[in-house]
Amino acid sequence: MFKRILTAACAVILLLTGCGSDYSDAQVEVPSNWAEYTVENMDFRFEAGWKSGNWDNVMAETDKQAGTIGTNNNLAVFGRLVAPTSAQDTTNYMDFGYWEMGHQVETVELEALMEPINDLLLHIKKTGIESNDLQSSRIRFYGEVEALTCSYQLEKERVTCVMQMALIPHGSRVYFICLSDFTTGEDNSMLEQLLSTLSFND
Repeated sequence: MFKRILTAACAVILLLTGCGSDYSDAQVEVPSNWAEYTVENMDFRFEAGWKSGNWDNVMAETDKQAGTIGTNNNLAVFGRLVAPTSAQDTTNYMDFGYWEMGHQVETVELEALMEPINDLLLHIKKTGIESNDLQSSRIRFYGEVEALTCSYQLEKERVTCVMQMALIPHGSRVYFICLSDFTTGEDNSMLEQLLSTLSFND
């Protein structure tokens, strides 16, 4: 009970001061040759060479996957970046979307999602996809934004994908970024590097 009261008090103090963060600072340096990107109202720096891709089928696929695990999909997808084809003849993707919450979203609200996200692997395995938890959900501060991040390795029919995901509260929305890496087969700091340069231009 004391821990809950202390957490609530810290959240109120944070809102009143309007500065700083209640979460650990995880901002990292990015390579100087990374390019500048804008997707909708999000500005960030990332590896050069990524191009805007067609996301028409992304929404259909997320609806299908949500149905498979018995949930509703309210994610509005608004962008996709596609990496240059790798030497292994694989292509990586980065998808962007948001959930409209109807109220001013505070980062502390994302804490309630951490355990369900960690349990997501159990639901994924029911679809016949092998899955491993590379990074359990956590909330960190990255320069101008706070974000909940996690990472999974998925494998089906000898195709391996490392998915790094971030949820970022901003205004009345929770923004979603998903980096799907079919090339390296391992977790890395690329998503954290993107988040460290992320800002909203609205």
